[in-house]
Amino acid sequence: MSDWVAAAPLDQLQRKKKLVVQVNGEDVLVCLFEGEVYAMADLCVHKHKRLSKGLIFQGKMICPGHQWAFDLKTGWEQQWSRCQPVYDTRVVDGTVEIFPVPRIIDSNPEGCAVQVG
Repeated sequence: MSDWVAAAPLDQLQRKKKLVVQVNGEDVLVCLFEGEVYAMADLCVHKHKRLSKGLIFQGKMICPGHQWAFDLKTGWEQQWSRCQPVYDTRVVDGTVEIFPVPRIIDSNPEGCAVQVG
């Protein structure tokens, strides 16, 4: 099983609210919303636009390409029934860490957020 990856100091995320970090060669968007840290693939599953250039609104990451709204926790996009890969996060001694294996994507919101394996 893979080890957690140090992504960024929490205080840096608190200042910026969004950061893009590299995890296993992939760009991962790390967000701080209402005191919780979330992470998802930075490239949108729809048109490969950078979600980091979008906005966070009501717990959703809004894609700047076509305004798809991905739930920060599950990656689920309700209107189009698609799921953005999301990563588990934790904060250890002031450092945001990301589990380097994204959650398995399924075709329903429940399966969207299930870690398999």
